[in-house]
Amino acid sequence: MKLTQVSFSEVIQGVAVGDALGYPLEFMSNPRLSDLQAMVDAKDTLVVSDDTQMTLFLAESLILGRCLWQGYHQWFQTQTSPAPTDLQAKAETGLMRFIEMYIARAPGNTCMASAAKARSPHENNNSKGNGTVMRCTPIPYYGKSLGWDMDKVVAWAGTDAKVTHDHPFARYASEVCCIIHWLVLEGCTFYEAYREALARSRDYGVSEEFLEHLTAVDTPHDYAAYKRNHDGWVAEEALALAVGSVLHARDFMQMISNAVVIAGDSDTVGAIAGGLAVLNGMTPPPELVSRLDLLKPIAYINTVFP
Repeated sequence: MKLTQVSFSEVIQGVAVGDALGYPLEFMSNPRLSDLQAMVDAKDTLVVSDDTQMTLFLAESLILGRCLWQGYHQWFQTQTSPAPTDLQAKAETGLMRFIEMYIARAPGNTCMASAAKARSPHENNNSKGNGTVMRCTPIPYYGKSLGWDMDKVVAWAGTDAKVTHDHPFARYASEVCCIIHWLVLEGCTFYEAYREALARSRDYGVSEEFLEHLTAVDTPHDYAAYKRNHDGWVAEEALALAVGSVLHARDFMQMISNAVVIAGDSDTVGAIAGGLAVLNGMTPPPELVSRLDLLKPIAYINTVFP
């Protein structure tokens, strides 16, 4: 399927729904499809994790033209301080004015340690955690609105990753994810973008060792084997599992079951996959979108995002 237009407003809904459906399963030792179905059927509010929170703060940082670290430092404040009793009286603006943003959502230790610093860090932590790729989706859409080329999109993805994670695999995951999104914006189908990203990313120094994770999910058989042996806690695995979940699904809900019913980082794989699924013509069911607990902050970002 070739898509004529994909918007960030659609993608962030996919990210948030994937994240929210994976979040309760994240720390289960053996989540089952029935656990996911029970959550869908319950009609309760769907609570997102730090993945969606950080994605929104990155989007706002791009909009405001500020240092990316500043947005993450604000996010850190929401995770460590109670919400002001009167946000309006404190004249909070942007995402900081929404009380929903002040609920701690099991934030990752590496991201928290970096965002806590008194100034923008130059990390040397050698971490290849998935906290980079889980949040990077605003970059290609913002870049497209400003007429950037792929080189600049990839550069920004790398810069953003470096704010919190120093291992090259953490950076590669963000770069490759952004390339996939960018290529769909340029007119490729999702599968074309996935295959082309493997070739294009080599031009940016992405290693063959990293790319082996993505080629390992190309067929249903290989994806099933990969899923049995990888849990998604590191960047290359999270991206590969997310790509595979989209490649081998008929619709959004099958993609979700692929992505989040894993004994691993269900919410992050679900968030990445939810954004990628939109590229493949799979949109989250409106009844699930309407249950998201961050609907107001998401609506604000969609209003101001170019």
